[in-house]
Amino acid sequence: MKVVFLEDVARVAEAGEVKEVKPGFARNYLIPEKLAAPATEELLKRVANLKSNAAKKAAETEQAMKELGAKLAALIVGVPAKAGATDRLYGSVTNAEVAMHISKAAGVELDRRKVELTEGIRSLGVYEVVVRLHSGIAPTVKVVVHRPEETAEERAARVAAKASAEAEAKAAAEARAAAVQARAAAKASAAEEKTSAVEAEAVAPHVKAPKAKRKAKAEAATAKAESKGDSTEEASGQD
Repeated sequence: MKVVFLEDVARVAEAGEVKEVKPGFARNYLIPEKLAAPATEELLKRVANLKSNAAKKAAETEQAMKELGAKLAALIVGVPAKAGATDRLYGSVTNAEVAMHISKAAGVELDRRKVELTEGIRSLGVYEVVVRLHSGIAPTVKVVVHRPEETAEERAARVAAKASAEAEAKAAAEARAAAVQARAAAKASAAEEKTSAVEAEAVAPHVKAPKAKRKAKAEAATAKAESKGDSTEEASGQD
């Protein structure tokens, strides 16, 4: 059966589309719910107008979702929950609970299926939760799970202070480790220099001895040459 879709139907068609569907699907669901109508000649002429209206509606919806996304991204949503001394919850916080508190904080009705939470939150703390509002619009909402006797802001401040202290401790530990490595490197360099000096001293006598021999030999050759020259001069004088 050929119908013209009057509204978007997920995974089936968009408003303004003309499609063949099963007669039972059309008569029992699409037509009674006013999601589609039989594709009469008169209605087909209205398809262009329907598409235009659908495009306008889609643009309005997208703009509304962008504005809502910006609003959600600026929120700090508190979720009170009971926990033990180690901040472990007595149970867990589900996406349904998160959706409920976001809805309350934003003043809108939010479907829990739009809240991306693969598993329940099981500890007090600050969490970045993605909310998929529309195609390409998925703001991140800051969700603070806190004790009933404290505010979300107080828990967030505790978490921030703890994170800061841990970062400082990590930086200090890294600095100490770097100092130890520097000292070890300096010690290794000094030991290497000392070893090189000892090796040089051990080699020096063997280097000096050949030089001394060559010098003595050169001096002896010079003396012999001078002596021979003197003898030649004396012989020439007697002649």
